[in-house]
Amino acid sequence: NQWIRIDPEELAEQSGQPIASYQEQLEEQKKLTKKLQEIIFDPKFYELAEEFADEKVGDTAAYHYLLNIKVTELFNEVMEIVLEAAKEQYAEEFGESTDFSTDVVVGAVKGAAQEFIEKIEPISLEVWVGKKEMLPLRFKLKKDLDLSVFDTGIDGTISFSTQTNLSGYNEPVIVEAPPDSKSFLELFPEELKSTTSSTSTFSEEGSKCFIRVMSITSGFFFLN
Repeated sequence: NQWIRIDPEELAEQSGQPIASYQEQLEEQKKLTKKLQEIIFDPKFYELAEEFADEKVGDTAAYHYLLNIKVTELFNEVMEIVLEAAKEQYAEEFGESTDFSTDVVVGAVKGAAQEFIEKIEPISLEVWVGKKEMLPLRFKLKKDLDLSVFDTGIDGTISFSTQTNLSGYNEPVIVEAPPDSKSFLELFPEELKSTTSSTSTFSEEGSKCFIRVMSITSGFFFLN
């Protein structure tokens, strides 16, 4: 396990932007994050599969449901917004014209993610909703994956489970990076270096677009 630290100055350097410009983009990413969160919680991407007996989460009475996630539809809408935002940032810096390599990068990111999503469907989610405030109090996801769908030469199953408890809505918090966290450059020094070198397969502009896709996507998970 490894905590990943999002370092604005480092990502600004890797994408070839002034830090002030990058800070402005971080503010835009916060707006994008809010928009993506609204999409993820949009009821149209979920189907009620089962309604369980009411329970308590801590001392709070809650409704308990099992939902089927419309993964492909949700993924497509999220990726459209993320990738379009990356291309808009590219256009602002380099003009309206985009080179072929930028479209290749965007297509590759979306294609690889789509292929992965198709292999892990279907996905269900347990959710507990507080009766009084009607806010989510707990999410629980469990999934068994057949490894042969990823590689026909591998047999076996991998199990994944996670539970998230939510509380303290609208209360201010201070978030600090753990002492053992590492930045993208520390984790992938050679990979990130190659994206900005003149010998890269993609052009410099296409590589910078890749950095922006990565930073926008990571911003969705780490900015709030």
